[in-house]
Amino acid sequence: MNITGSSNLRTTRVAVLAGLMCTSFGALAEMPRSEYQTEKDAIAQRYDAARDACAQRAGNAKDVCIKQAELDRTIATGELDVRDRGTADAREDAQRDRINAEFSLADEKCDDLGGNKKSVCEKEARATRDKALADLKADVARQEADTKAVKERREADYKVALQKCESLAGDAKSACKDDAKRRFGG
Repeated sequence: MNITGSSNLRTTRVAVLAGLMCTSFGALAEMPRSEYQTEKDAIAQRYDAARDACAQRAGNAKDVCIKQAELDRTIATGELDVRDRGTADAREDAQRDRINAEFSLADEKCDDLGGNKKSVCEKEARATRDKALADLKADVARQEADTKAVKERREADYKVALQKCESLAGDAKSACKDDAKRRFGG
C-alpha cells in the first residue's frame, strides 16, 4: 500500500524542476516585511484552525489530521519563503521540508496498520522520501551544472568576439569590444 502515492512524488518532482528552472532567471526581490508577516500570520491562523478541527477526532485519526495540518503549514511557509527570498537555496529548503513533512504524514498513516502491513507501509514511506530527496539532490546538481555550462559558453563566446575585434582599429575596435562585453557580459 503506497500511502504517499506516486502522484505526490510526481508533484514534488515537478515542483522541484519548476522551482530550479526559475533560478536561471535571477532572484526575486524580497517581499516587504509587513506583507511577509501578514502572510505568515495567516498561515499560522489556518494551521491553528486546522489543528482545532483535529481535536474532534480520536486516536490515530487525530494524529494523522495534525500531521496533515503540519504538512499544509510547511508547504505554505515554504512557498512564502521562496517568494520572499527568491533564491535557489530557498526553493531547495522548501522542497526538502515538504518531502520530510510528506514522509511524516505517510509514516503516521502507517500506524493504522499492524504487523507486516505496517512494516511495509513504513518502508514504502521511507523509500518514497529517500527517492524524492535523491531526485532533489540530482536536480540541484543538474541545475548547478547547467548554470556552470552556460557561464563557460558565454566566456568562450566572449573570448572569440574579443579576438575578432583585434583585426579592427580605433573606434571600430572599441565599439566591437563594447558590443562583445554587452552581448557576453565580459
